[in-house]
Amino acid sequence: MRRCWVVLLEIQTDEQLELETVEGVLANLADRYPSALYSQDRCAVQFLVDDADGPAAALADGVAVWRAAAREFPAGDLVRAEVKTPAELAAEYNENPDGSVQIPADQRALASAYEATRRLLRSSSPREAVSVLSALVRQLGGTIVRPNPDDERILDCDLSLGVGEPMVAAVDPYSIARLDLEEVLPAAAEDARRVVNLLRAASAGPVSALVDLTDLDFDVP
Repeated sequence: MRRCWVVLLEIQTDEQLELETVEGVLANLADRYPSALYSQDRCAVQFLVDDADGPAAALADGVAVWRAAAREFPAGDLVRAEVKTPAELAAEYNENPDGSVQIPADQRALASAYEATRRLLRSSSPREAVSVLSALVRQLGGTIVRPNPDDERILDCDLSLGVGEPMVAAVDPYSIARLDLEEVLPAAAEDARRVVNLLRAASAGPVSALVDLTDLDFDVP
């Protein structure tokens, strides 16, 4: 039966990719509801193929559509291809309570986050914890900037942890680096905040800790 299909193609390139190149392909696919993720050497693009007779035909049509839209795209190899119905894609979308599609971070990002957590546990000062968090951002392809609501690269996660001026991570839209940071940075930042709070409590000394305890409301029989 002929119907609409969702085609996902991942291409590994021979040259370094730029955001403008990916945006150009998306513009050429604008009538097919496209979306994309990219890194320096690969790009995954998802779009609709209309009126195809089965998934095999949809894939063939999708490859032809891609070639027409990506004439300015660097040469490369097709390393992954998936074909789904819109209903199947919607089912995946609805699996999450917030309606988002969760794509797991890659192994490199998970390993980097794990190592950052180990370094946080060895931190001896709040500034060292901030340094660990900033290093994680840079390692995964982001940069550290001051908050700017007009900058579409900004991730809403304060990296300063109350030490110095507020700072946030910035990373290009549609990038694998952004996907990785969105996946691992919030948890890493929360771990860093806990470490900073523990370090500050320890530096306050036993007298301050005793004063804090007297403010608690205990039920005494």
